Amino acid sequence: MIQMFGTAFSSAYGDSPTPIWLSAITGLSDAECAEGFQRLATEGREYPPNLTQFVAACRPPKGSPRFLGTPITPAQLRQLEAPSSQQPRADVLDDWLHVCRETIAKAEIKTNPKYPPGLRKNVPRETIDKIDQSES
Repeated sequence: MIQMFGTAFSSAYGDSPTPIWLSAITGLSDAECAEGFQRLATEGREYPPNLTQFVAACRPPKGSPRFLGTPITPAQLRQLEAPSSQQPRADVLDDWLHVCRETIAKAEIKTNPKYPPGLRKNVPRETIDKIDQSES
């Protein structure tokens, strides 16, 4: 750790491990320690980890989300986006949102016949007419 974090580690935790650190480290395998050091090195941490952070880097909890790394730049984010040919077009999204809004409005009006007039006026008139016709 001193090689990785220099005097910041020795200032915080001393030159030799405490009994608590020794106890935790002896419970880790060599492979786990190597994996922990690798994770810490790729995180680009400014400060050395404490004991629980080191153990967590060596042995992440099972079933937890995998470590995705440090936050990425906007340029890196653009590289992760799907090509524009595979992204949904705005008109398709607008059609889908219209169907969703209409379905929600129908459900609200059907389940609450005393729909408040202030909210009822925000529902398209053709939707209210369709509901009234289907209930007749």
